[in-house]
Amino acid sequence: QFVLHALYGEETFLYSLHFLPLLIGFAALSTLTNTRWIALTLAIVLTFLAGINNIQQFKQATDNLQMIVKNQAQNHIKNQQTLEFQHCTMNNTISPI
Repeated sequence: QFVLHALYGEETFLYSLHFLPLLIGFAALSTLTNTRWIALTLAIVLTFLAGINNIQQFKQATDNLQMIVKNQAQNHIKNQQTLEFQHCTMNNTISPI
């Protein structure tokens, strides 16, 4: 695993699941110690912060998707107008735009 991480750069998202079993085991074992309240507090804080992050990422994704759809619709309208203009000039007629 270390060689893969060293060779393929800094993009840790691709390899983030490699650490998940270790983190789950560490978190589970930490609840069995005298400092259980620290582990539970950190788990609650992590859950809250992850929720905030997920909401922000979802809003950004929906904004990007709306922008893409809007651009595609505008391009489609421009293409349709170009085709209508070409058709009208080929038939020597005036377009009722």
